[in-house]
Amino acid sequence: MNELLRPTLRALLGLVLLTAASAQSLLGPPRGTFGPGAGDALRGGPGDRGDVAPDGSGTGRAFVDPGSWQRWWAFNRDPYLLRIRVPGGDPLGPTALDGPPRAVTNPSRPADDVLAETVLPALLALLERHGRDNDVRGAVYLALGKIGLPPGPADDPLRVAVLSAVREGLEDRNEATREAAILALGVLGDARVGRDLVEVALGMKAGRKVLAGRGLDRRTRAIAAYAVASIGAATHREVERVFVAGQLERLLAAEPDDTDIGAAAVIGLGLTPAPFARTEPASAELPGRARAVSLLLDALEEGDELDVRALAQAPVAVARLVTARTAPSGAKSAAVEEARAALRVRGLQVLTRVARGEGRGRRKTAAIREGAAQGLGLLIDPVRAEAGSEAPDRAALEALFELARTGQEREAGLALLALARVAARGPAVADELTPWITGVARDGTGSARPWALVALGVLLGEVGAGHPARAPRYGALEFVRERVTAGTSPDERAAAGLALGLAGSPGPASAAMVEALDEGDFHIRGLYAMALALAGEGSALEALREILASAVERPYLVRDAATALMLLGDPYVADQLANRLARARFIPERIAALQALAWSSDPRAVALLVEITHVRRFRGRAVDQTSRAFAAAALGALCGREAAPWNGLLARDVVWSSAPPSLTDRRDGGGVLDLF
Repeated sequence: MNELLRPTLRALLGLVLLTAASAQSLLGPPRGTFGPGAGDALRGGPGDRGDVAPDGSGTGRAFVDPGSWQRWWAFNRDPYLLRIRVPGGDPLGPTALDGPPRAVTNPSRPADDVLAETVLPALLALLERHGRDNDVRGAVYLALGKIGLPPGPADDPLRVAVLSAVREGLEDRNEATREAAILALGVLGDARVGRDLVEVALGMKAGRKVLAGRGLDRRTRAIAAYAVASIGAATHREVERVFVAGQLERLLAAEPDDTDIGAAAVIGLGLTPAPFARTEPASAELPGRARAVSLLLDALEEGDELDVRALAQAPVAVARLVTARTAPSGAKSAAVEEARAALRVRGLQVLTRVARGEGRGRRKTAAIREGAAQGLGLLIDPVRAEAGSEAPDRAALEALFELARTGQEREAGLALLALARVAARGPAVADELTPWITGVARDGTGSARPWALVALGVLLGEVGAGHPARAPRYGALEFVRERVTAGTSPDERAAAGLALGLAGSPGPASAAMVEALDEGDFHIRGLYAMALALAGEGSALEALREILASAVERPYLVRDAATALMLLGDPYVADQLANRLARARFIPERIAALQALAWSSDPRAVALLVEITHVRRFRGRAVDQTSRAFAAAALGALCGREAAPWNGLLARDVVWSSAPPSLTDRRDGGGVLDLF
């Protein structure tokens, strides 16, 4: 094709696709989503981790296989991106539970006086002026939860107004918006509302009263359980963790066969490390971590009572509870470590059997093996897993080997990633595993090679972050660089590019990655944008700016390019996004710009978002209610207390293939992981 004609034809095609895809979007979000929801009617909605076709149309299910490594990246990318903004650790990693739990301060959060005088009043005013719109109400509730209560005495007028606004949302006439208020109360982390949320989760009469007699179905109860889990994960007070863990155990015992409630209770338990019980788990008066781990392991061993979607989340919950180090209460440290060691061994043994497909009934489900693979990646001690060892860790490592070799695509891919995470923690295991994973990336099946390349990126990136003096082993880095151009498919080449981003060292492959920003489908180009940002490649700035300046690129690619520019420190992105907002003809274009602003470190972004929430016209163009809602959601993310997204801990290591719709829903984006 004549190179002079290529840009013109691409522009004409992009304009046709944009117009066709946006016609449906003008109808607004689908029913069943809270706030400015995700899903097919508003692709790229807040937190939308769903699949998108190359042309932006349809569901994209034929484009991105739900078992693909790209789905893993969608649910697990936040901690990697956040390392750019929060140096010195992983805000969502195991250290986030070292105790007591701690929050990583959001570097883009404005000063308290800006929040108190500008941001919070703007959100409250938006609720008052445009509160008839369901999307606006839901977005404001969640934004207030993410930002948190202003400092000061309990009777401070602004503090009272914020809490009252969210609590009034519990009585909202719209079910989805009501659920947004429930989540917002959990994200606020105020344990004083914990009992109310527990009553809703348990389906008690008092819970119906909390909702002013509104509907209290199983989905709403599951949403309340996630809100309770948010309090348990965030609190610094041991007594509150004990209370939350105990109520989640109670909920799990009452509803073991419910898909939504069971999964919420299991995930919540994994995020709420109560102290170890003072006595044996079976006779402990207070709920302790040992009892919670035993409960989950018993369910994995027997596998017949707990719903399979809840059971799939149990291995990661076990690993989190065993590895979380919170201060002991009423027990000597040696006794606590002894109890932890015993539970770790039992956990390894149970998860090893699950990974091998041993047992019967539900235990042989592929989704449960996917959970076991990820749990073992967190639980295995690489020193004990060295070759020749007879420790349970070695048996677990061998089980991961076997699963990676013979499992179905998704479970085999997750096993490869788990092996990489183990290897990153131990040089001897890295010596053993790096050449083997490289071999899979070179000679494996077409579906296995991208997973193995990403696993190498995880391994090399973790080694580089934790042990800078350790050189990349066996030429793995050079091999990955070569695959950026020599990969046999666009999928494989993109996986290699992402791997180099994770490793932070594209080297001579950076030129090919920058060139890939201009060709191929939009989804893959967005992956390259994120990879270049991860690697800190300033050479990509000009190409990314061209995407952002283009009038015909797909909105979600513009969002990824703008996010990458912000992570690379480009000082002009906020102005460019404001220009896009001013000239945008379709709602998805505005949404993309507003979502990207959530990653900004430019103080002007706050003022811009505040302006969108209240003006009737922005630079001559009328502001629609959906844009106001997304602006509120972006304000919540930009001004939130923590660097990590409010649902980031729920998303990490989730078994998405077996997630219930209240957790993530590819059809209409109505799950807690689908929200901005």
